[in-house]
Amino acid sequence: MRHSAAALLFVTLMALACGGMGGPPPPAATPAPPGDPRTDIVQFQLAVYVPQGSAADALVLHEQSLATRAPDLDVRRTSELAHHGVALWATQDFATPSAEDLAYFGMGIEPADRERAANPASVVVAEWRAPQSQAFAHNRLGTEVAHEVANAVGGWVWDGDTRQLFAPAALRQMRVESWGDGLPLARTHFSMHLYDNGGYTRAVTLGLNKFGLPDLVVNGAILSDEAILDLTMNLLVQQLVEGAQVGPGGELALNPSTVQHTLARQSFEAVQDEEADGRAPIYLRVSTPEEGDAENRLWEVNFGESTADERMLAQVETFRALFGDGEEDPVHMVDHDDSVLQAAWEKAEAELLALKPTFSDLRAEACQLTVKGPFDTSAGGTEWMWVDVQTWTGATLRGALINDPDDVPGLKYGSMVDVGERETFDYRLVCVDGRNEGWHTTRILAERAGIELEE
Repeated sequence: MRHSAAALLFVTLMALACGGMGGPPPPAATPAPPGDPRTDIVQFQLAVYVPQGSAADALVLHEQSLATRAPDLDVRRTSELAHHGVALWATQDFATPSAEDLAYFGMGIEPADRERAANPASVVVAEWRAPQSQAFAHNRLGTEVAHEVANAVGGWVWDGDTRQLFAPAALRQMRVESWGDGLPLARTHFSMHLYDNGGYTRAVTLGLNKFGLPDLVVNGAILSDEAILDLTMNLLVQQLVEGAQVGPGGELALNPSTVQHTLARQSFEAVQDEEADGRAPIYLRVSTPEEGDAENRLWEVNFGESTADERMLAQVETFRALFGDGEEDPVHMVDHDDSVLQAAWEKAEAELLALKPTFSDLRAEACQLTVKGPFDTSAGGTEWMWVDVQTWTGATLRGALINDPDDVPGLKYGSMVDVGERETFDYRLVCVDGRNEGWHTTRILAERAGIELEE
């Protein structure tokens, strides 16, 4: 299964080292309460990084812009927000991301500007508080004013909830111009951090509090096809932002055709296969935030799994119900007496085994390791398929199958399987820092078949 969804992806990768290798926890048991998941009050923060000089001008620009755009808004120069309106203050004591961090969390910031952006002379902070009925209006207004001020002082805008720093042009494109039908394009207003959490990938959102929503977590996220997580979560958040209600048992029906934001709906429909059902239920469960999560309610997204080992398979089946199967994976017949392939095979195995001592570090650095392992076919042969490795214990690699079997009964894309470390035919290692290794036999087979690989 392969999908192309580059236009829809809005994921921030975060590398964190976490302890333990016990695998994902069992699915959360307590359903989210039925009804409207939004709180009565919303609160969010936007800050302008002032690159040089005093923050006084930026404070005045904020006040003038707000007075012009919303003359009845209660704006106070204070760092204590205890009213509906805006608390506005300047500070030099503000934790800022490093230039290295901005390679991941700097939106539209050129590499040459990262050091300057990470060391502003001062910061002007705007803390917003509003009733739910004004959540959209205040989010839009706050973003427009922050953009205007940052543009005027040559600075940048920090979203303290999504933990991202925006160049003014990027903020305008992503969050000002993307509103449609009176609604925000939800995928541009939240970020999602992914990290290894003791042998499984934990994906957690940041920033949904600005719409009065809980943040969401997927324990055991499948990353082999990035569209599976990204499209499904973008759809879920868009529906929640637009007012989707939670049903009994925490159930919520995902359906791209119900999305009211025209651009968002069209982008979902553009990647749907004709045979896709276009509908699938997910189940929201009350979860407990972990260190580093947002100071917000947290709900786990359950895709219908009842055990941890069913998680990835359930994610795939939900995605396929919504968007279809995508293109079929090519099947290559392999001659094991082929000397060129044999040499590539041996090279791949040696490189893979060399990674073993550092596997835990690689997972903590947000690297993805996949291996091609052997599976017995009903005809008595061997079918080689890719596995997204989650754990490496002893001589066994365990992970999710990321191919559709051609002739292996009992397995599906997303099934959890084991592969011996000396049974692999190839491997691939991809890291967020650009490291890209392996694919030795894969490149040979693709070249012979006239297939261009997607790097």
